[in-house]
Amino acid sequence: LDEGYMQNLCVHPDYRKQGIAKTLLETLIKGARDAKLSFITLEVRESNIPAIKLYEGFGFTKVGERKNYYNHPVENAELMTLKF
Repeated sequence: LDEGYMQNLCVHPDYRKQGIAKTLLETLIKGARDAKLSFITLEVRESNIPAIKLYEGFGFTKVGERKNYYNHPVENAELMTLKF
């Protein structure tokens, strides 16, 4: 298949704002391009503005929404995709 899906990208709170998430995402995108994928898709909590901004900075765009996707608390997810 030529589709990529990102399940989780997490950085421990003690290590945030050090460029770690950016480096992880750069590595993921490079691997996806090297594998000749057509796109990568992910879900992100709609309240997670820092993550949304990070993904948008790499060219991901909102392509949909998943209602009540998350628990604890219940929240919608933004579905985002980066096309190559």
